[in-house]
Amino acid sequence: MEKTFDEIKKYVLENIDVLMYYDRDKLLREGAYDDDKEEGIEVGEKKKSLEIAKKMLEEKMDFKIISKLTGLPKEEIKHLQEAI
Repeated sequence: MEKTFDEIKKYVLENIDVLMYYDRDKLLREGAYDDDKEEGIEVGEKKKSLEIAKKMLEEKMDFKIISKLTGLPKEEIKHLQEAI
């Protein structure tokens, strides 16, 4: 019996990467990472909006126009301008 347990243990340890891959694949198919992906996209979009707003501020564009084009609130644009 102990030999069988040792063989199973050895098999699991040797194939742990394969087992982890299948677990990850299963989670992906079930949509477990969808929320993380959406959150990452939102963060990326926000970062890009801030970069664009910064360039617009450097060009001395009006806060109202920057807000309208980037979707950022005027208060956030004011803070960004203070940081420049």
